[in-house]
Amino acid sequence: GMGFDEEIIVVVDPMKWRNASIEKKWYVIYHELGHDVLNFEHGQAGKMMFTFADREYTWDEFFEDKKYMFNSYK
Repeated sequence: GMGFDEEIIVVVDPMKWRNASIEKKWYVIYHELGHDVLNFEHGQAGKMMFTFADREYTWDEFFEDKKYMFNSYK
């Protein structure tokens, strides 16, 4: 849905989703919404918009990286 602001489309891998921690799930959702709602590409707006989520994340990382992403949008 990036660039198509009339819809929000988020797709996740069901197997990876099932095995992910709650922190990682929130991180992935915000990453995908960064594409779909804020129209960021990979590499824009800080760590949350990196191209991969290959590890677990802490709540501190989630909140810090989310704040940076939203401040980049402003």
